[in-house]
Order: sequence, then structure tokens, then C-alpha cells
Amino acid sequence: MLTINAEIRKYKGKSASRRLRFLNKIPAIIYGKFKQPLAIEVDHDVVLNNKMHGNTLIIIINGKEESIVKLKSMQYHPFKPKVTHIDFINA
Repeated sequence: MLTINAEIRKYKGKSASRRLRFLNKIPAIIYGKFKQPLAIEVDHDVVLNNKMHGNTLIIIINGKEESIVKLKSMQYHPFKPKVTHIDFINA
């Protein structure tokens, strides 16, 4: 299993997401059937260098193992090699 470190997002919205992308972070969300959605931020280089499709991932938030998730979808920039948003679903 692949392990990814993340942080909880303090601010949400378009301008906050743009600031994250400028800092080389990706806005992401974890959602599932019996949990509240959790907005997180992930380092872009970690995501781009790992093959995450079809894998089960462990998300570590602030040094504590939060949840085991699967990759639901990844959104890419139209012409740059950048990921703009990630959706995770609880496994």
C-alpha cells in the first residue's frame, strides 16, 4: 500500500485552491458512505511521481493515520502536466 502525507485544508474555495496550487500543493477531498467529507491538501510532487490508479492508499493527516482510501478521480490541467484536484473514497 502506498502512504501519502496530507494536511487538513483551512480555507476552501477557488482562491484558496489557487493559492495551494501556487505552493505546489493539490486540493483533495475524502468522502464515503458513513463519514463526513474531509478537505485535505497533498504535495503535488508525491502524487505525480507515484502511480496511484487502482491502488489502496493510506492517508496520514498531521502524523496520524486517518483512513484507508481508494482513488476515485484525478483532474488534470488542460495543457500542463499538473494535477488540479483529487477525489478519494473511503475503502
